[in-house]
Amino acid sequence: HWFKYVLGCFDAGIDYKSNDIRPMHQAESAKDCQDKCRNEDECKAFTYFHENGHCWLKTTAENWSIHKGAISGPKSCQSA
Repeated sequence: HWFKYVLGCFDAGIDYKSNDIRPMHQAESAKDCQDKCRNEDECKAFTYFHENGHCWLKTTAENWSIHKGAISGPKSCQSA
């Protein structure tokens, strides 16, 4: 079983489904993917796949599913 667990403010093993802003980007890490999200006004969250470096920028994190190898997170980890 894969369970949703948090690495800092990232969700490991979680894929934010659909709601892609545009075709995927390449990223070096989940943090790099988050930085790409931060540079896009429309981006609210991201999903990163470490096995291939695919970084998907998302307009929302509302829909998610369990996905081995995915790391997802918000635009920013800063707490209010």
